[in-house]
Amino acid sequence: MMSGTQLDSALDTMEEILVKERDLLLTGRAAETADLVKEKMSALQVFDSMLIGQSQENLAAGQRNRIEKVVSLARENSLHFSAVRNGLKSAIGRLESLTENAYVGSYRLDGERTPFPKATGGYLKKM
Repeated sequence: MMSGTQLDSALDTMEEILVKERDLLLTGRAAETADLVKEKMSALQVFDSMLIGQSQENLAAGQRNRIEKVVSLARENSLHFSAVRNGLKSAIGRLESLTENAYVGSYRLDGERTPFPKATGGYLKKM
């Protein structure tokens, strides 16, 4: 059986980690969230073990509200991660299309284009 203070401590830890994660995501530092994974998984195990076999009747109203807040933060962070993933996919697609649509060639004296046949890019400049 868990004590109220143990659950409160687990909730404090989970909230703190999820808020850090959200702040990193919202400030464009998604890569830094990887540093929280170990801490987050450890806190999640403690949090889960506190709730296993517990009924809502055994929880104080304040604890139920805090659990709902933790769940809400986790869902919000999930949406932020999805947005980061979609943004990266979009950026990669744009970069790929830039190289596919790039014109490699020269211009004649009259201003007309003269494409270089078989040009694939990756030219090295002479130093």
